[in-house]
Amino acid sequence: MTDKLAPITDQQFPLLAAGEENAKAVTLALRENVGEVGLFDLSSIKFPSGGGTTWEVETLEEPKAEKKLSVVILAAQTARAYYATSIEESGGNTPPDCSSPDGTAGHGTPGGDCAACPFAAWGSGRDGRGKACQERKQLLILTEYGALPYLVSVPPTSLKALRKYMLALTGQSLPYYGVVTELSLTKSSNAAGIEYAELVCRFLRPLSEGEAAVAKEYRAALSALLATLPPPTE
Repeated sequence: MTDKLAPITDQQFPLLAAGEENAKAVTLALRENVGEVGLFDLSSIKFPSGGGTTWEVETLEEPKAEKKLSVVILAAQTARAYYATSIEESGGNTPPDCSSPDGTAGHGTPGGDCAACPFAAWGSGRDGRGKACQERKQLLILTEYGALPYLVSVPPTSLKALRKYMLALTGQSLPYYGVVTELSLTKSSNAAGIEYAELVCRFLRPLSEGEAAVAKEYRAALSALLATLPPPTE
């Protein structure tokens, strides 16, 4: 894989091209401008509803509609959320009864060890499908639109595709934060005929040595945010 696609350095990611000191400067500016930053402060790029295949990205100027996003995934972490009542019953916009920012320890009711929780077992979901406790992958991605990362919450229906891509990178000894990845969407439907957007990941190129050093520095600076990941929404 790496023999065919040699690293190239361009202005696709200005933060990476500016060097390690710039990553440190961005971190310092965060503290000086807004103080402590949590995941709720970051902009999200959400999966479109109804099987839509266009990303909507909030930018400083105006929202951008993109079919494909070229990104560097800085962090990827499992998160869980359990809702005792359905969105139809609650009306939506309600916090989960139990959630876990790391997919390991639940906070709330029932709480405790996620691996041993009956709500994390297959078939525990409504109508005996899926899991009652929703599992997602929270991605922090660097884009061309600025130095701050965006949050992408990958739903259960796209976890298999993401895992397959991560395994493919592993097979080439490539860390996910050391490559440029293209994120796009395809329309799928479930057994009930309900359409949804499914994630498609494509390897574009490895980062250059200089870019990779900056990405690693920036990833370390943002690591504290992972402990404050917001719970997935229904």
